[in-house]
Amino acid sequence: MNKIVFNFIDIQNFRNIPKLHFNLDQPGINIIRGINGAGKTSLFEALVWGLYNVNLKNTSNDDVVTWSENRNLGEEFIGTRVLISFNIGKDNYIVARHKDYKLETLGYEGKNKLLIFVNNTLYSGLHKKDNQLIINELLGMDSKMFINSILFGQRMPRFLDVSNADKRELFEKFVDLSFIKEAKDYATQVINVLKDKINEKNNVINRLNYEVSYLEKEIADVDVYNQNLINQRNNVINNLKKEIQEFDNLIKLEQQKLNDLSKKVENLENNTFDVDELRKKHSELLRNKEDLNNTLNEKDKILMLIKNSTKNINEWQSLIEDYTIQIKELKNKYIEKTKDAIYCYACGQKLPENKIESIKKSMYDDNFKPQIDKYTSLINDFKSKIESANLQIEKYNQKLESIDEDNILNLMTQIDSEIERLNELLTNANYYYSVIANIEKSKDLIKNYTSNKQNRLTQID
Repeated sequence: MNKIVFNFIDIQNFRNIPKLHFNLDQPGINIIRGINGAGKTSLFEALVWGLYNVNLKNTSNDDVVTWSENRNLGEEFIGTRVLISFNIGKDNYIVARHKDYKLETLGYEGKNKLLIFVNNTLYSGLHKKDNQLIINELLGMDSKMFINSILFGQRMPRFLDVSNADKRELFEKFVDLSFIKEAKDYATQVINVLKDKINEKNNVINRLNYEVSYLEKEIADVDVYNQNLINQRNNVINNLKKEIQEFDNLIKLEQQKLNDLSKKVENLENNTFDVDELRKKHSELLRNKEDLNNTLNEKDKILMLIKNSTKNINEWQSLIEDYTIQIKELKNKYIEKTKDAIYCYACGQKLPENKIESIKKSMYDDNFKPQIDKYTSLINDFKSKIESANLQIEKYNQKLESIDEDNILNLMTQIDSEIERLNELLTNANYYYSVIANIEKSKDLIKNYTSNKQNRLTQID
């Protein structure tokens, strides 16, 4: 059989692989790594499905289509295709298996067809079954042999783990072993005849050996036999005495531990350990401390608010001064302008008083009043803001006066001391209960050792 070299596999929309071109002809040992769900197993599943239309996960063909969450968003789903290229000798073969594929493969529509190309020329039978037989003949094996011989370890039983019948079936498909089987059957018959004769002789030998052994025991010296029994009994007694001594040592050691633990319990019993009550007080103190911290933090926030309000008042006061200066300058300009308004610009004679007042008013209303009114309105707004800010600062100061920082710090110190004391009590309580548990354990061990010792003494008696 010619050597088969797999070149590559091209996958479109197979299970969780939307699109992949993978080179199979790579030298050396290759390791495929990837996170869970990346498509490592799907790569080999696609290879088996493309060649043999077999699903390794025992699912239907509808389940090989790319799952919806793995499809490329915004692209039309074109169906599933697996294209495999391999060489046998000098010829190149391409196997293309399709599932509802909407495009063409090498100029031929895909749909649900199985296409075979030799050197880029269509080489297909009349039906899919014919094409599958062509693939089996080209590869020299069916799907079962391919999976067990090529894809060892890909979630399939390893060759060494399958039954002997399956192993024999695989080897017989690789080579023609019929003549070996005939020779084996004949040899098995001959071996069975020889085994029967050997068994007959062995039975005779075993019977004779048994008679000899029986006679040797009968003629053995009775004193020697009895001495052996005595020696065995003495050895058993000595071993039992050693075990008893070991149990005595263990009992003594555990008793010492028990005495030490009892003394520790006596010292600890002077304290009353109500663990739930201690934990309740501990939690309450932590909440009180948190409340005091919040009060101090509130003071800092109030100081910051006062600082910000003072800053705003200063800025508004500065703006009021600027706008006041602007108003004064505008009024000065107005006075300068009105000096020439009392004379007629044509004849130079002084105008009547009523005319002069009318001209002044018109000049003021048109050129100065809008700006002066604007500045005046801004000044009033800022004065109102300053008044509100001062009232708010007064409230902040009243609140600050109600916060006694020294008293709070003193209370927090007391709380910290009480928390430290409770922590110590909780530690002692946990230690107390662990000592009690160890006492019970030591009592059980002493009871067990004493029982074993008594059993050994009974055996000696």
